[in-house]
Amino acid sequence: MPATRKRQRSSPSPSSTAASSAVCRSKDEWEKLENGSVLMLPPTTSIVKEALHTLKDSAASGVVVKIAAFDMDDTVIKPASGGVFPRDDPTDWQWVVPEVRDYLQHLHQCGFLIALFSNQMGIGKGSSWNAAKADSIEAKVALLSHDAAVPLCACLATRDDAWRKPSPRIWHLFVTRVAQCVRDGCASSADAVAKEEVTVDCEAYSFYVGDAAGRTTPTLAGRKKDFSCADRHFAYNLQLPFFTPEQFFAFEVGHLLQEDALTTRRAGEAKGLSYRLSTALLRRTAPSSGAAATSADFSWGDVCPEELRSLPRTYAQLSVQVITFTTVKTISLPSAPPLFARTGEQELIIFVGFPGCGKSSFYRRHLQPYGYAHVNRDILQTRAKCIRAAEEHWARGDSVVVDNTNPTVEDRQAYIDVVKKHTPKRNATAVAVLPVRIFCFTHSRGLASHMNVVRAHVEGVPRVPAIAYNVFQNKLQRPTTTEEVAALGIEAVWGIPPVVCFDDAPVGTEKAFSLLL
Repeated sequence: MPATRKRQRSSPSPSSTAASSAVCRSKDEWEKLENGSVLMLPPTTSIVKEALHTLKDSAASGVVVKIAAFDMDDTVIKPASGGVFPRDDPTDWQWVVPEVRDYLQHLHQCGFLIALFSNQMGIGKGSSWNAAKADSIEAKVALLSHDAAVPLCACLATRDDAWRKPSPRIWHLFVTRVAQCVRDGCASSADAVAKEEVTVDCEAYSFYVGDAAGRTTPTLAGRKKDFSCADRHFAYNLQLPFFTPEQFFAFEVGHLLQEDALTTRRAGEAKGLSYRLSTALLRRTAPSSGAAATSADFSWGDVCPEELRSLPRTYAQLSVQVITFTTVKTISLPSAPPLFARTGEQELIIFVGFPGCGKSSFYRRHLQPYGYAHVNRDILQTRAKCIRAAEEHWARGDSVVVDNTNPTVEDRQAYIDVVKKHTPKRNATAVAVLPVRIFCFTHSRGLASHMNVVRAHVEGVPRVPAIAYNVFQNKLQRPTTTEEVAALGIEAVWGIPPVVCFDDAPVGTEKAFSLLL
């Protein structure tokens, strides 16, 4: 590190910056995209041009667009009527604190494109479309733009689908439009280059402010606690610096930014100065890097980044708990397949685990290759058909896997009885141990729910509803003692820990799994 460093200059105060010449937005500019899942007040070439930056003295064709991204409700505005939710009235709003206007103006004047990202599921709930609510919110954003004297852009997720925060898709849709505006402006640029040669970076200097941050303390908007952690998840998924409204709007506006190594390409900017978030502000924010599951101020929710990163990638040589009728022990799995299958002997394996925790994938990877028959209620539809199928396979001499959630003793006993029915009677002195193993998947509810969301996100299938997780959790009777195993008369209960494997997963699964969706 050099002995001396160039002193970073703070950004100019709002009062000393030239007034914005930008045109404010109108309701007529909104676009309905992705079959109505997204409403966008899109960027335009003239708006994006005001946010273009390049490396100083660089002839490279790459440009940077700095985006100051905000959630809307309870972050920059709150209902003027005092309710928890705003009325379908474009005038039912007030700035969450009066100074918000100054912050938005300052950011715009210093070269940031201002964009709102908001979940508004009330517009497109189910298959319906609430035109009155859509019109109200579109008009409201136009009023915000006018009152702040800033050309706002906005993206509204109207349904509970893959476009809804914290999914990053809505951000990627927006920055794709930003990049297109950059390229469309090349023809009129003095240093024009071929459109296809222009690279556009919309993440390097951008940030996100939102109120859904997993906190249990009162908020700036007057709520007792946060309703979710979706905004913090959104920033984490995009790897953007994240701030709550309390952190961001408490920082003095004149010290919000400092000079950086870029140069602005804005017309009329005398010195071409460029600004980024100040180091002092970045030090104040709780990181979105996910170093810990919880802090004194917030909880990540169902799963945290560290939990996802720490999951093992293979079962080979992994330690698992095995409960027999005499002992509870930990065994180390083999280093090579078969890891769980028994070759040359017939057995029944009963799965126990939350919906969506990967039971079927486990079967396909570890048991199907060794000839185990598959019994699954999603395929057969009824419990009676599953029991009948298990009995038919067993009678033919097949090993069988019952791939259902099986939370209760009663659920599992029906299949144990199938084996008992076809097992020869033994003498009274022999220990009657049926060739049955129960595989209890030890995934937490949060991890199983996360895997369910990932599957829906990647494969485009419906999510297992939350009520199914409630029902399983309330019914769960997991055998945990030698006495319970002895009473069942089975060989053992195995604990199957969560392992992450993407070898045969659909394209995009590994990337989606690392996100907090």
